Amino acid sequence: MKLPRRVTINEVIVVFFILFVGMSYFLPETGSLENAKLLLSAIAIIFSILAGFAISSLWSRFTRMRELLSIESGELESLYKMSQFIGSRYAEIVREIIDKYLVKAFDYDLWAYQEHVNREFFSLFDSLKNISVTDDKQKQALGKIFNILDNLGNVRKEIFTLGSDRLKKHEWMSLIVLSGLLIATLFYVKEETLISMVFTILLSTGIVLIVAVIRELDDMEWDIETIGYEIYEQVFDLIGKPRYFPEEGFLKKRNMKTGNYYRVGLADNQGHTFGVKYIKDGKEIKQERINNEL
Repeated sequence: MKLPRRVTINEVIVVFFILFVGMSYFLPETGSLENAKLLLSAIAIIFSILAGFAISSLWSRFTRMRELLSIESGELESLYKMSQFIGSRYAEIVREIIDKYLVKAFDYDLWAYQEHVNREFFSLFDSLKNISVTDDKQKQALGKIFNILDNLGNVRKEIFTLGSDRLKKHEWMSLIVLSGLLIATLFYVKEETLISMVFTILLSTGIVLIVAVIRELDDMEWDIETIGYEIYEQVFDLIGKPRYFPEEGFLKKRNMKTGNYYRVGLADNQGHTFGVKYIKDGKEIKQERINNEL
């Protein structure tokens, strides 16, 4: 769940809108040829079918992924609360593992993080090897912990499967080529009238918007502040850890709730987090390297 791409969908639309305004003003009128109009209709139909199919498929994937991420974050919270019935020492072990799990997950894309946190997840099972329970309350809590871990395993598998279900290269190539042809044809048939120029600009911008939305859904960046960060930041709140954010630039571009005390990742040139810095009341108070030992 690392930092999303630095160019947002709003910035893309603004840039292309300005570009299309310039093209509409400076490109000469080429004439409304009948053959070009037929070609425009054919391309528009094919593009709408392909784009509609892609959006429908990716939206279903996105809504299911949103449900699964909510379940995962909720199960992590339940796991910590159940661990407190076993004992304070075990609860502290679970607390540290959950913290490492989430911090490491933030180093990767939302659609790919699961395979990189297997070690942290399975260490939750390993932490149960030396647990001994005495009373009925602890036995019930231990049973619920096993159920939570079993459910987490199933959820993680489905998240991984959905994350791998992305648009293929040939599908992207078809979308890009068709959208380019559609925009080019729109400018070819436009007339040098205000109405024609306005419609050409708005339709071209709309085509770019459709492609940008498809890309955001494919990369799982649609509403990522909520589904990919805020629900997990609440887990940090519950386990008593400062909220963590992958990069400082993320906070500048996204409207995230940080609180007065939070952590920000320190990344190397490859984008992998090697340490964190602690921020309190807007000032850095310390830095530390991430310890990956479990």
